Amino acid sequence: MVAPSDVFKDGKQIARALKKEEEITHIIDSFKEAARRAVQAGFDGVEIHGANGYLLQQFYSPHSNQRTDQWGGNEEKKRLAFPIAVVDAVKEAIKEHAAKPFIFGYRLSPEEPETPGLTMTETFTLVDVLKTKSLDYLHISLMEIGSKKQDEAQILIKLVWNC
Repeated sequence: MVAPSDVFKDGKQIARALKKEEEITHIIDSFKEAARRAVQAGFDGVEIHGANGYLLQQFYSPHSNQRTDQWGGNEEKKRLAFPIAVVDAVKEAIKEHAAKPFIFGYRLSPEEPETPGLTMTETFTLVDVLKTKSLDYLHISLMEIGSKKQDEAQILIKLVWNC
């Protein structure tokens, strides 16, 4: 299993960091290739899973992304680089291979309980960037249904609704 940074649980490594640039670009290219296959298989669309602690969310999260290169660190813009590169690659595959309209969405989790973790403010930034990518929809997937930040969640839903 891979992650933006090494992950340990109970003193045991459970995921290794993607250390080489080639590993990261291979994963981005794999998303593009998967989108191409979906188009050619006759699917109506794809959804990128950038939620629930999976790899794209890990890259954006200040909790799981401890990198110091162009793919992470303390700068939010750098942590956005990987998920946005995946979105751009998938859009490119759709443009190159889809002869008819093809739906493209992005699933995200708006916040994380960890400290530091994704905040609603960071999620608003992600949504603003995704809006510039002309996606067909955003799928908001809460990690925790009992979140105490319901007011902020309502603001996010209204923001997404008005896209």
